[in-house]
Amino acid sequence: MFGSTGGLAEFRAVLMASRGFACFALAYLRCDDLPTSLADIDFDYFLDAVDWLASHPSVQPGGIGVVGTSKGGELAFLLGMATDQVSEFSRLRTSNVNIPSAASIGEGSVVPRCIQLDDLYKSGRDFWKGFENQILLHQAWTNNAKILYLCGEDDGVWRTDFANTFIGTCPEEKRKNIELIIYPGTGHLIEPPYVPVFTSWNNKTLGVDPGVSKDPLLRKRDVTTPFVLKLSVIDDHVPFADFHMATTVVLASDRLERWYKHNTVRRIVVREGSLRGTLFLPAE
Repeated sequence: MFGSTGGLAEFRAVLMASRGFACFALAYLRCDDLPTSLADIDFDYFLDAVDWLASHPSVQPGGIGVVGTSKGGELAFLLGMATDQVSEFSRLRTSNVNIPSAASIGEGSVVPRCIQLDDLYKSGRDFWKGFENQILLHQAWTNNAKILYLCGEDDGVWRTDFANTFIGTCPEEKRKNIELIIYPGTGHLIEPPYVPVFTSWNNKTLGVDPGVSKDPLLRKRDVTTPFVLKLSVIDDHVPFADFHMATTVVLASDRLERWYKHNTVRRIVVREGSLRGTLFLPAE
């Protein structure tokens, strides 16, 4: 699951499927007929997705793993609390607090109160400022799922302090199931190797636009075709913005293709009831 920008991000699922895992890229916001606001998300949608994937004939029994980025990481933590069908999950750079979305978990049990969107608007791109003195942690260790928690030390959206607080509040007997890795010099999004990266973003869901660079680097949406990379050797140091100027002398160049999807992986569009996403199945 990706973050609060919404849409359907397939690149991580197809990379894992190409390495032998059955993977379901789940959309939950701003995609097809799904909600456009975090406040309208129904947590039962995610529980239904877990049940659907866990019962799929191509998925081994014994529990599934969940990988979530940003808001998707928060939802992964909530799933770790809500169902014992999630045996392990990885949370890629997110907070431990609940921003407006998921409601109840189980009969009579409610997720800690939501922080209002006004808090985020006032804090700008440093979202964590809207949560000071309001930190309520998800007890994601509840069902003994194994947790891999990845953070960027230079994240300008969520402070690394939240991750350390999460570890500190976890019961000592549960900590053996948690691995926290904090990468120095790393920002909010931690992506797989060799995929295109970007230095700015626009979140239409939260109405936040920290500014788009002059030459934005966009993520490739179609994972069935390769990402084409052109390497050039030039005779001097040239800023990226001036690379295509007529005075640039290219000494040599080559064209490389980096594939997301192995040719044996099956891509299946999923529209089961309210579920929206894509299932990637490796060769059997």
